[in-house]
Amino acid sequence: MVKLFRKWLAAIRGFFLGKSAALNDNVHVIKATFEDAKNKLITRIRNINDALGKLIATKESKLEEIEELEKQCAELELALQGAERLGNKRGQELKSQGKTKEEILQDPEYIRCRAGYQDAESTLNERRKRIKDLEDTVDTNSATLATYQSELQTLKGELERLSSEEA
Repeated sequence: MVKLFRKWLAAIRGFFLGKSAALNDNVHVIKATFEDAKNKLITRIRNINDALGKLIATKESKLEEIEELEKQCAELELALQGAERLGNKRGQELKSQGKTKEEILQDPEYIRCRAGYQDAESTLNERRKRIKDLEDTVDTNSATLATYQSELQTLKGELERLSSEEA
């Protein structure tokens, strides 16, 4: 009984393998297989092109933001220097009037200059941190762009090879 069952399975398997081999020799099946493979490659190429476009746009916007922040940093550095000069000048004026250190620290104009200096300094530090974060993002995007561009070239080569094999 087991021998009969094995012979029956072998016959069925042989039947399907024969049909499968016949399909592999069919020109229409081969052409459809090539078309399917080409369509998958074309879809992947389009997806990578879309991703590249988005990454490039993101990179450009980050670079523009960095440029704007660098301008703001330059302005803040000037404000920082101005507040420092005004505070030092006011401190010297009060000192020349014979005021003590405690009286100088309590002077409203001196306090205003010191507050302006601290505000400009903290804002400047925030802007510099933001610039650093953006530069890190740009570096990461650049690496991803290079990877996608390499993959795109590989896929285009595969598509050309597939098209030449099909002909």
